[in-house]
Amino acid sequence: RILKNIRSKDIVFSDRVQASFDTQTLDSLALHTILRKADVNMSKSNTKLDSCKIYFVEGDLKERPIYLTIENCSETATIQHVTLDLPH
Repeated sequence: RILKNIRSKDIVFSDRVQASFDTQTLDSLALHTILRKADVNMSKSNTKLDSCKIYFVEGDLKERPIYLTIENCSETATIQHVTLDLPH
């Protein structure tokens, strides 16, 4: 339900995430795909904020774990941080 709500909004990328598009095998299309199949980790999320809620999202990109921190506001959802686990 939360991910559907996030996908229904304008998705914005922080400067940090935008920079990672240039240095990693990551792009906005990949992030949109991840948001369709990912899970929200409620124990790592901050939903008690009065304004925008912060959600910790866990998914996979090319069989590698990826973690997103998303600020979900009334009109926009900002992907603030992306961590992609490196292969072993």
